[in-house]
Amino acid sequence: MKTDWFKDIILQDEKLYYKDVDGQIINIEYLNSRSYKGHTVYYTNEIVNRKEQKVYHFFDANSEHYTVTEDELNSVDFDNFHTIDSLFELYNALGGVYCCDERGAGSELNLGVLTQMVINVGYKKNGRSQITSADDVVQPLKDKFIAYAFNNTAVKCGAKNINSSSRWSDDKPLNTFKISTRGLGIQLNADHSVEDSELTEFS
Repeated sequence: MKTDWFKDIILQDEKLYYKDVDGQIINIEYLNSRSYKGHTVYYTNEIVNRKEQKVYHFFDANSEHYTVTEDELNSVDFDNFHTIDSLFELYNALGGVYCCDERGAGSELNLGVLTQMVINVGYKKNGRSQITSADDVVQPLKDKFIAYAFNNTAVKCGAKNINSSSRWSDDKPLNTFKISTRGLGIQLNADHSVEDSELTEFS
């Protein structure tokens, strides 16, 4: 991943900050990856107190977030920890709920950064010579987006996505399935007016 691409396309010339546990405001310059002992590892290049450092991001089976510096990378147990593997983990690597502006006030800039990555990370489909629309590319981060959480009555063609209430407290995987969003849009009110209309439950 090219660092200029991240700064120009993803950050769009904005600056991304977060506040650490000590209250220090840290600037995330860019996100990048490299190979380490046969594994792809992701790191953020960060600036704190005018010093630059690479911070590597790892997660356990419960998606608990752990960070190590370059000097500590050798201590990572790759059998029990993995690098970024979901949008939630990517969000946390980009500051998570601790995202802030340069003065330390809360910010949601990292949500915009996440959206830009979903849109701009991809590759051309086999046989496509050029990119003219989203149909010409594979955008893998879109497959990790939870777009709808249906209730029981919304499922008309089989309970593919119904989950037990115990999923709130256990570690079992959620039942999910993919749908096309190509035909979805705002459901108009009785007068077919968009103004003051509301999105209704998916059916």
